[in-house]
Amino acid sequence: MITLTRALQTETVPAAAEPMLLGVARWPNEAAVIPTTHWLDREDAPFGAVATALWSLAQAGLLGEAGVRDRVLTALRERDAERGGEPALKLLVSLGNEKDLARVAALLGSQDDPLRNAAANALAETASGAARLIEAAGGDPRLFVPASRAIGAHMATPDGLLRLAGLPAIDPAVRDAAILELGQRLRPEDLSKAVSQAGLPDPIRERILARLAEPDRERTPGVLDGLLLLAETRLNLGRPADARTTLREIDPAVLGESQLRTRARLLLAAALTAGDLDAAGDMDDPTLEDWLAAWRRLPDPSNLRGRVAEAIAERFEGRLSQEQRAELGLGPRDGSDEPELANQPDDADEG
Repeated sequence: MITLTRALQTETVPAAAEPMLLGVARWPNEAAVIPTTHWLDREDAPFGAVATALWSLAQAGLLGEAGVRDRVLTALRERDAERGGEPALKLLVSLGNEKDLARVAALLGSQDDPLRNAAANALAETASGAARLIEAAGGDPRLFVPASRAIGAHMATPDGLLRLAGLPAIDPAVRDAAILELGQRLRPEDLSKAVSQAGLPDPIRERILARLAEPDRERTPGVLDGLLLLAETRLNLGRPADARTTLREIDPAVLGESQLRTRARLLLAAALTAGDLDAAGDMDDPTLEDWLAAWRRLPDPSNLRGRVAEAIAERFEGRLSQEQRAELGLGPRDGSDEPELANQPDDADEG
């Protein structure tokens, strides 16, 4: 490394300096900063190799002096930075101002795929550059992959997942993989909020939430919300047995009031979906509305739907309105066509 740096200090032939500059990129060191920047003054310099070396030095934290940074920026602004490839654009984004960002962002519309990709990767280096990239990706599915990386680097939050889920992609499988990857990076307590506001399809949502069911996972309020949502998602996917397992592994003693109500509602729905009317009948907490909501989940038409409707009529005898009886496919009570009183409180709600 020392020999390479000393050789670069005295080298004047561009063709001979190019491999030395690439060596600096591989082994950045403070002594190489000045001889590397000297090549910015040469019109015949191997600009790509110079930019590659300078970017490596920047990543190593060796371009900290204001004078050196200004010298690099001035050269990049005066030259055709695109000629330096992705490293030159990354330097422009990382060291420059909003005008420099706009210059690189303008390249996102290029029909030259390598240039467009280089600009996208460069913008992903900073939060302000990523914001421009993500905005552009909203109207150009070709930018989905670099935009997803930028979100992962700078917006690994529920809002970031929402932004990512809203971006168009050429390949749906690539889009799903990026969403899953970002989901794995979110804090466990944020997952329920994140997947809910992103409006993810149930199969993707289930895979993101599944890690909350790990036995050693701390059961914070946010994680408990996520587990309840996981159970509901598994129920949506036609997996009532898995939903019941998830719900039974949640200790009711650690749940808040609204969480307890959700758990009771989902346990009922899972039992009825599984055809376990005996277990459902033994539950005291679910209300009439819980039973009706669970009935609406069942396939129509089905024998199970009819059996559950009969169970509802028996359990809540005299409490169903004529509209509810009609929805369940039951005849008017006592053969009367007069409507019954609706919205009466059921026994489970009293006390």
